[in-house]
Amino acid sequence: MKSLIFALFTICSLSASAQNPNTTLEADTSKFTFVSTEPIPLNLPEVSQQIKYPLGARLQDIEGKVVMRVLVDEQGNYVRHIVIEEAHPLLAAAVKRKIHLLKFEPAMQGSKPIKFWVNMPFNFNLTEEK
Repeated sequence: MKSLIFALFTICSLSASAQNPNTTLEADTSKFTFVSTEPIPLNLPEVSQQIKYPLGARLQDIEGKVVMRVLVDEQGNYVRHIVIEEAHPLLAAAVKRKIHLLKFEPAMQGSKPIKFWVNMPFNFNLTEEK
């Protein structure tokens, strides 16, 4: 009986994804993928300059690191992100506002570009701001 239920569940799942042509497979954030080269940010200095130290964080002497996990598509474009580490919500919000501006050289698997998650750290240090 359990085998029959499992088989029906599997068939329904496959059928649902086959019926929806808009369903796209995205790289799994927890799956390890072998690549020849990881995505390389092409405009990180420019985007980093646009990420301003939040005034509220500066007034409260808040420092720390924000790490975003960014999904980069086969053309090197930002697709979406998730927050991996945030020292403070004010710092994370500053990065979230500008992270979509990043452009990359895409990850390569052999000679083929692939979607790939890459971690992007952003450090907020008050002594560097002054």
